[in-house]
Amino acid sequence: MKTLIIASILIFTLIACGDSKKDYDKFMNTYSEVLLTRELILDSVVANAKVKEIMIKNGYTLNSFKEEMFKLAKDRESFKSGIDSLRTKITKKIDYYNNQIKKDTIK
Repeated sequence: MKTLIIASILIFTLIACGDSKKDYDKFMNTYSEVLLTRELILDSVVANAKVKEIMIKNGYTLNSFKEEMFKLAKDRESFKSGIDSLRTKITKKIDYYNNQIKKDTIK
């Protein structure tokens, strides 16, 4: 009986951790798309509509996205590290797009 309880707890913990990682990845991927959209689409009306599409596509509403952010931010170090990494990747993508535009303009 004791072994069954320990095994059940272990399985539950592993499943919960797996779901937590999926939630984290889903949030970070969605946030990445949102940041990139905000940077690349200058018209705020068009950008807002695109952000709404991104949220819906990823299963969020604005409120559920905020709730997920606050939930993930409880682990401050992990969240801060993830956001910093994400912003670095976005900056590199934007730099790449800007360089491509310059190359296309020069041709």
